[in-house]
Amino acid sequence: MAAGGEKKPGRIRITVLGSGSIMCSAGRNPPGYVLEDPLSESFLLLDPGPGTWARLPRAGVDPRRIDRVLITHYHVDHHADLLALLFARHNPRWREEGLPPLFVAGPPGLNRLLEAWRGLYGEVVDDPGLEAREVEPGEFSRDHLLIKAAPARHPNGIAEGTSLSYRLEIPGHPSFCYTGDTEEAGSLVEAAREAHLLLCECSFPEEHPVPGHMTPAAAGKLAREADVRHLVLTHFYPRADEADLVAQVRKEWDGSLHLARDLETFEL
Repeated sequence: MAAGGEKKPGRIRITVLGSGSIMCSAGRNPPGYVLEDPLSESFLLLDPGPGTWARLPRAGVDPRRIDRVLITHYHVDHHADLLALLFARHNPRWREEGLPPLFVAGPPGLNRLLEAWRGLYGEVVDDPGLEAREVEPGEFSRDHLLIKAAPARHPNGIAEGTSLSYRLEIPGHPSFCYTGDTEEAGSLVEAAREAHLLLCECSFPEEHPVPGHMTPAAAGKLAREADVRHLVLTHFYPRADEADLVAQVRKEWDGSLHLARDLETFEL
């Protein structure tokens, strides 16, 4: 895993658009992540929270090349800028120039969310190229991308049912796992098993645990049990930034560790 530096062709690139929470600060924006797919040369958005849309140009992302979106759950800080993407895709010039079909997947509740937006905004978010799929834990694919969804322990936000964590696999490239919001769960170990990069939420320090979220020691334990190559922590609330997270992680994990920063890029 390489953080930052010059772009190397043919490698997966994951950019942190926001490493914070809904309690944003000058240095940390709400969560959002973008993956550049080296096979299709397109972009996949993960949990596009508020402000994700505005940070795409700074990350060097052409939003017209976004063709996949994965959502872990429906709290506002994890999906709000999907609405911005749908609205932008209605732009007449973009439509004349041509846009790729847009695939959006998330746990149960996705169709209810989209229908509510259509009811409020009408045709400006009614994208003819949209394929929305509600998914349960298990495997599904989009073109060459294999996605393994695992149940997470966190409120869904809209519907009864689980939130999700995702493992992404592209043929010939290292694997990547993103936990989304969750507390410890046995399903996460299998989802992250031997992943090259585990992007793991770490919302609160050990001294201030909150149900539904990971602490540093829990994240370290997950990385150790899953035998991952690199652990990157993200989704920090202000209290997490006030603590020595590295020391707390090291109680469980002595491998590669990084605390994510906004607009930081990792190459796999």
